[in-house]
Amino acid sequence: MLPYAFAAFTITNIALPLVISIIITHYFKPTSQQYQLMKSFSLLLLGMFLSSLATLNFSLALLVGLLAAPLTYVQPLPKRPVVAIITEVLINFLAPTFVLYAGSAYWDVSVKQILIEAAFGWEVWGMTTQFVVWCVWWPAWLIGALIVLGKPK
Repeated sequence: MLPYAFAAFTITNIALPLVISIIITHYFKPTSQQYQLMKSFSLLLLGMFLSSLATLNFSLALLVGLLAAPLTYVQPLPKRPVVAIITEVLINFLAPTFVLYAGSAYWDVSVKQILIEAAFGWEVWGMTTQFVVWCVWWPAWLIGALIVLGKPK
């Protein structure tokens, strides 16, 4: 069931920034400065977590930092919807779900096997890779995707 559940999460993950962006722009109508603050605080937290993670697992911190580096250049593109859509597609290539699928295709390992090994590492060895991916990298990616789709007033 793991590959099917992960595929369902991947589809939800692709649609989630669009849905949240529509809700935020419809109900809250954030300004350009508020989008800038969201991006700044998201990247600040990402940097703090990665700098402390580098003392424990430098390779994981470097990998997440390299994959999250393009998020520093995102900005709302309300007057250029075509560019915003293209940027959103490119940002989706940096999503943890896409990176897992790309890694499994590159190393010719099934997604099921990767997820089984990740669960084994979590339970037996106490690896925190999943925590870093889903509680550090994924929220920063989500905020970056929201900012690209933002429509400041």
